[in-house]
Amino acid sequence: MSRTSSHHSLNRHLLIHAAGIAAVLLLASGTWKASALLRAKEVCLREELASVIDLVKNDRDNRVQHERLAKEIQLLHEAAPLRTAEIAVAPNDAALLAELSKLATGAELSIKSYSPGQPSASGLEAQISATASYAGICRFLNGISAANFLCEVTQCSITAPQQDDGLCGLELTLRVVNPSQVRATLAAAGGER
Repeated sequence: MSRTSSHHSLNRHLLIHAAGIAAVLLLASGTWKASALLRAKEVCLREELASVIDLVKNDRDNRVQHERLAKEIQLLHEAAPLRTAEIAVAPNDAALLAELSKLATGAELSIKSYSPGQPSASGLEAQISATASYAGICRFLNGISAANFLCEVTQCSITAPQQDDGLCGLELTLRVVNPSQVRATLAAAGGER
């Protein structure tokens, strides 16, 4: 019986030692994982600290840039109603001819005739006859698309050069849209916000 008892005692000691070793291994593993997590957190904190230091070093420049941008935004907000009011007025014959003449000069296009139509609620129509190089006509038409007034080309024909000067002929009919008509159409369609 003493042999059984010593055998149980030995098994109990082995179990206690095995449990102790398992506990030490678990504790070491947990400590290693916690250490790895702390190192990763430390790296993140160091990066955040570097960002904060950069912000503090550049504080004056950031504030100056912020003030400049705030002033620009304020000027844009103040200019927006003026620009809207400028666009909201449909051009009359003189304003349309002036704008087209300016575009023609920039495109090296010569307006031979300008015939305005009768203004209506939907806008103003005008017919233009002109001559220019093909490239000049393209620049003129491109300029019309970027003009201060909303218009639609209802008819356009370009004729090939008849003489050695290389000038093409342009016959163009424009309809300048009344901005209030556009807003009314958008409001009726639910498009104005």
